[in-house]
Amino acid sequence: LVMYLFDAASTPISEVETIEQELKTLQKPYFLLFNKIDKVDSTVIEKLKNFEHSICISAKEQKNRTALHNALLSVVKNRQVKTGDV
Repeated sequence: LVMYLFDAASTPISEVETIEQELKTLQKPYFLLFNKIDKVDSTVIEKLKNFEHSICISAKEQKNRTALHNALLSVVKNRQVKTGDV
């Protein structure tokens, strides 16, 4: 499982697109985590949500922690991550 963390307030979309393409080649489950959504407007958040496996959070304001928790549990329950995976 790869969890790639981006600063939603400062990371260019082109960088996210590049990283996403690289992650897809790994053939491992991944999440694109966008932190600091409290610092961007709703149009930016909607663009970020369009990425496959994206989760938008605010660590400072503790927004969407449940979404992150549920996504991680889903990967484990679906056995996409197994003991010994690195």
